[in-house]
Amino acid sequence: MQAVILMVISGACYAGMAAIIKWLADSIHPLEMVFFRNLFGLAAVLPFFFRNGSGSLNMRRAPIFLIRGIVQASAQTLFYFGIVFATLAAAVTLSMTQGFILAIGAVVFLGEPSQFKRWLAVIAGMAGALMVVRPDAGLLAVFLDGETTDLRALGAALVVLSTVGYAALSLNGKVLVRTLPIPGVITGTLLFSTPLTFIAASFVWTWPSPVELAALAAMGGLGTAGNATLTRALKMGDVTILAPLIYVRLVWGALFGFVLFAEIPGPWTAMGAALIIGAGVYMSRLEANRTD
Repeated sequence: MQAVILMVISGACYAGMAAIIKWLADSIHPLEMVFFRNLFGLAAVLPFFFRNGSGSLNMRRAPIFLIRGIVQASAQTLFYFGIVFATLAAAVTLSMTQGFILAIGAVVFLGEPSQFKRWLAVIAGMAGALMVVRPDAGLLAVFLDGETTDLRALGAALVVLSTVGYAALSLNGKVLVRTLPIPGVITGTLLFSTPLTFIAASFVWTWPSPVELAALAAMGGLGTAGNATLTRALKMGDVTILAPLIYVRLVWGALFGFVLFAEIPGPWTAMGAALIIGAGVYMSRLEANRTD
């Protein structure tokens, strides 16, 4: 149950970060936002790192963290550009494909058990995601039309590609936290991704205003908090159990879209959210019955 709560909190953090990205898109380049996300994220986690995880960094692990830094920077860049081009609802919904990659990767690479009932719940959660994205069916039509160029379609593709990198980081993180503290894993990755993203941002740099800087700081803090809670949740439970709960992010995305961008969720969004939550609760009950 603690892992479930952490997954819900993680979803709120990531949806809030996506809303800030969308809000800043008119004045701050996505590459610069990616850098500040890493910079402020590193600042947020350093106190926990020095208190609990400073022994996790040494030269033997540097190649692992370098690869994680490259993957993280690439996934973030794809996701941020996707958020800018696509609608917030479509981007958050399409980011939910990460749950499938996590579930499949956990079985293939981590050897975690898989049951038929769990996969039914995964399918139900994805069906809910499709219900939510249905109001943007035109986006999918444009994406399938090879003769039409549309930035929304490009944004959708970038978001889906980014989930592959995020899923790889989560799976690798679940392995690393078996022997390393979570602050050490996050900090080690950020120590490499931050300078990499700064190099990219330097080509499009513009100095943010005080308000924009505060928003960028909040974006970085939310991203790091979402990463930390997600990593902690995955350490506490099976990925195949927790992956469907990533879909709860849709609920938060709809809420932020309504409050910040006057996006009113339609009936399909409500039904999809209900199905997603139901699938997550059902998966939690399956896990509880399995461990009793």
